[in-house]
Amino acid sequence: MQIGSIIKATQLVVKHNAPAILTAVAVAGTITTGLFAANAGAKASRAISREEIRHGHPISGPAELTVKEKVRIVWPLFMPAVGMGVLTVACTIGANHIGGRRAAALAGAYSLSEKAFSEYKDKVTETIGKKKEEKVRDAVAQDQVTRNPPTTTEIVITDTQDVVCYDAISGRYFTTSMEKLHGARNDLNKQILDDGYASLNEFWDLLGLDGTTIGEELGWSSDHLLELHITTTLAKDGKPCLSLGYIRAPEANYYKAFH
Repeated sequence: MQIGSIIKATQLVVKHNAPAILTAVAVAGTITTGLFAANAGAKASRAISREEIRHGHPISGPAELTVKEKVRIVWPLFMPAVGMGVLTVACTIGANHIGGRRAAALAGAYSLSEKAFSEYKDKVTETIGKKKEEKVRDAVAQDQVTRNPPTTTEIVITDTQDVVCYDAISGRYFTTSMEKLHGARNDLNKQILDDGYASLNEFWDLLGLDGTTIGEELGWSSDHLLELHITTTLAKDGKPCLSLGYIRAPEANYYKAFH
């Protein structure tokens, strides 16, 4: 492999992992800053003592230095700690900046994809009719459950009396009932009408599921309330399994109009 190719590959790796690298440097910098500061403090104390003795009197003892004199003596000793502290802060800010830009880019890409999918779905419904479109959606839900069969370790048990349900966005299985799904939808839509918006995580919380990073980034606003598409499918063992879909997918930047 040529040197140029190695350098290019290295640059790509560094660029892709920049937030993690900057975070690691910031953590190491925090520890190093503390060590440098402690070491400088010990040296400063000794330096001030020596200077007071040097300017003191054999009888009256060491001379008391002014604050200005003490600062002049110790500031060079603390420069490494200050420099490391500045580097740590810069790395922390850089990691947050890069992370924020990437999150914004992903949100923008998701918004474009969601819009394109919505237009495509509307055109399909217009072309083949609502009932046939629902049959296609049901068939897709069945395929998702068939391709990703639940295991006992993957299912989030919320109530032993409920049936297994597959969430199309997170790919998680949990136990619930039609009544609970509709109740959670109603509760979330009430919150949307009261507050103007609600996140996907808040809907999952109503169902007893843990939130995720993407669940905080996506949600619904009062412009488009939550509508569910619930399909009854069959798992590989022949047992009934609900599939939870969303007629209108949750959107990125759902809360922007209210901030």
